[in-house]
This record gives sequence, C-alpha cells and structure tokens, in this order.
Amino acid sequence: VPGKFIARNANNTAEKLYQTVIKSTPMNKPIKVKTNKGIEVEFVNPAGTTITWIEQSPKNIPKAIQSALNSKQIGTQIEGKVGDFVQQRTEITGFGLKINNPNKKKGVTDLDIVTDLQIIEIKKSTSAIKDEQINRLIDPNHEQFFNYEGKEVILYIDELIDYSKSSIKNDIDKIKDKGIIVVNSLEELEGVLK
Repeated sequence: VPGKFIARNANNTAEKLYQTVIKSTPMNKPIKVKTNKGIEVEFVNPAGTTITWIEQSPKNIPKAIQSALNSKQIGTQIEGKVGDFVQQRTEITGFGLKINNPNKKKGVTDLDIVTDLQIIEIKKSTSAIKDEQINRLIDPNHEQFFNYEGKEVILYIDELIDYSKSSIKNDIDKIKDKGIIVVNSLEELEGVLK
C-alpha cells in the first residue's frame, strides 16, 4: 500500500524532542469564562500574545462535520470526510475551531480537528502546506502559538504525495523533523489516532 511506510515510521526522535520542548516551556494556564457564546478560553502564550477561542459543544460537532461534507468547497469537503472518519474512532473536541487574537481583531487560524490528545491539520495537497500554520502548533515561542497542552500534531494530506520530487520529499522530511506525524490516507491516519 503506497504511503504505509510514512505513518508507521514517524520521526520518533523529533517527536520526543518536540514533547520535551513543550513540557519544559513554562505555560500560562488558560482562563475560561462562560459567556452567551459558550465557554470562552483565553490563553497568553510564552511570546506574550493573547489567543482566544470558544469551546465547541460536543452536540454541535457532528452537525459541523455534516455541513463540511455537504460544502461546495473541496477543501472543506475533505475536512468533513476526515472528521467523519475520526469521529467514528475517537471523540472530537473541536472541528473547524476558530482561534483568534483579540488584539489584532483577526483570526489566527482554524483548527481542523482536535481530540483530547491530538490536533489534525488537513490539507488537500502538499502545495497547500504553509510553514506558518505548522509552526504555530509546535513552536512555543511563535507569536501565535496556542498548543499549550502539547497535543501531538498530525498533518493529513489527501492527495498522494509524490516522493519522486526531491523538493516535496525534503519539505515532508522537514515537517517530520519538527515532530509532526505526516499521513497520506485514512488508513494511515487510523494507525496513529489515539
């Protein structure tokens, strides 16, 4: 099966290093406040940036996944497909979760899928990967860092990765070296879900 090797051989050394950095970096505890929108979470990261989000109600997550599956946007459909797959195997605590920086009056990012132990970033293809999106999930000193619990990060790429292109192989290797698990199919994803 193409790509089977990828998920089974995530760079464990890089992953361990990442977990060590996260655990050794002093983190502020987030402040949770009940508002009319739900539970609002505010976290001041090690760089001093305030990051906020609204926790999703578990009953709304399946509806959000179904909505994504029915979207006209291919990227959103892929997120829905992966979300549907994951929710059948483990509890999803966030889907399409909007992360904000109230000081800049704009969104930081959307978290595609969040579970108790993992964050899954979903991309249609390797060309859609942006270092900035990855770094704010793993670098505690990044201005927009918000992974204060040190959740394991998985990068799901829907289109087959063309390892015959050295630039793509190098880019994927750099991502793995940061401690991120890269998967290229739902089968591979199932093998690394916790």
